[in-house]
Amino acid sequence: VRAHAFKHQNTHNRAVNGFQGLLSEFPDNAHLLVELGFCQQQMSNLDDAHRSLERAHRLDANNLTRMDTLGWILRTRHRLGELTTLTRRLMDVDPSRPEPWVCSALVAHMNQQFDEANRSIDHAIQRCTPTLVTPILVKAFFRLHARDFANAITTYNMARRLSPNDIAVYTGLVETHLIAGNMREAYLIAKQASELMPASARAKALRGQSSHA
Repeated sequence: VRAHAFKHQNTHNRAVNGFQGLLSEFPDNAHLLVELGFCQQQMSNLDDAHRSLERAHRLDANNLTRMDTLGWILRTRHRLGELTTLTRRLMDVDPSRPEPWVCSALVAHMNQQFDEANRSIDHAIQRCTPTLVTPILVKAFFRLHARDFANAITTYNMARRLSPNDIAVYTGLVETHLIAGNMREAYLIAKQASELMPASARAKALRGQSSHA
């Protein structure tokens, strides 16, 4: 319970310690590995997050929760083959869930099939629960990649309304404003993130990044 509380307070380092402690007692608990992997990803510990989420998937291939996060990690590490395999597995489990479509969109985007990527991410968003923001973050990233800054910002702000304490949302907004040349707006958003999440190392780093831009 305390580990989940730390996660919701964005004190991810303490949440990681809590989930690792629980896993020492329940080493094959896929749910705990998923939660650990998410917190590790929020701290930008992608190697650890990759291992945790992949192990969770091996233990329970029918549990799709956070597998879109695993897909995003594979995309950032340029592991197209593994991402393609993951997408097929998730589609075989439940194509009505958003996670397979997020991974499908990422595969298409890596293959420079941008229209297909946009169609797939829209499928994912149509299947979203009100609290699931990863598909919206991926769509915003696609808009940023296309240098469609206005729609990227609009989409990131949509994600912020759904998940106002998610550091990934603020990271995307700050990066978009910096690339678009909106330095003051980038700094104000980073400042807001650090005030909302004072215990988050990523929020502090984001503020430092924007103040030196």
